[in-house]
Amino acid sequence: MALISSVFTSAIIIATVSAFPAFFGRKSKLAKVKFQESGEKYIELSKFLFWLIYGVGASFTILGVFVYLFSEEPIAGVGFTIMGLVFLVLTAFLQFIDTSVSWTSEIISGAKSGVSIKKNSIFWNDIVMAKYHANHTIQLKDKLGKSVFWTVYHNGWHEIIDDLRLIRPDIDTSDFD
Repeated sequence: MALISSVFTSAIIIATVSAFPAFFGRKSKLAKVKFQESGEKYIELSKFLFWLIYGVGASFTILGVFVYLFSEEPIAGVGFTIMGLVFLVLTAFLQFIDTSVSWTSEIISGAKSGVSIKKNSIFWNDIVMAKYHANHTIQLKDKLGKSVFWTVYHNGWHEIIDDLRLIRPDIDTSDFD
């Protein structure tokens, strides 16, 4: 019974901690876009998000070791440790791949889908849709069906929408207000 309650408690903690960055990401209007030497603008995933997930992973790993060593439920300790290590490994992988979104006055480049590492480039003039999805991802889609996705966990994502409003005032951006 203790193992089952540990699993449910862990699931509740994970869901709570996972929801917190969404609140941070929505309020990241003050974060600034970075500029490359060529004048191209770009945004990348928030460092806060990485530190938060590293902290959660380390906490679960430490908790797992203590539960394994000092509890009557060593299996729960192994579960906590595995959960913590999964957080740490997946976040380390995500930190070392290119998840940035970059743009100039003519083109925007970013992930081709919400779960893809591969990138698409689309012209601002070809964009027909801008959408904010319930999973906190943003999508720009062109008339050929190509998309560029990014997440609200990218600091400065509001500046892309501001540029979209300047370049393409005809596109509905009411999802982002």
